[in-house]
Amino acid sequence: MKPIRVNSYHHQAIKQKAEGVKSMAVSEDGITEAIEIPGKRFVWALQWHPEFSYRNDENSKKIFEEFVRQCKER
Repeated sequence: MKPIRVNSYHHQAIKQKAEGVKSMAVSEDGITEAIEIPGKRFVWALQWHPEFSYRNDENSKKIFEEFVRQCKER
C-alpha cells in the first residue's frame, strides 16, 4: 500500500472486520481507516473526511471522482 496523508480525527474504530470485508487503508498504529466489500456494487467506508480536502488533495479528489463514476454506471 502506498502511504497517503488523511485528515483523520475520529474516536471510534473497527475492532473486527466481518467476513468479506477488506481493508483499503490502515494507519501506522494499525487502525483500519478504510474498508471495501469486493464483489458488491460499490461499498467503500472511510474514517477520514475527503470532502474537507478534495480541492487541494489529489487523493481526496480521486475518491470523489470514483464515487461519481460508479453512480453514472448504475
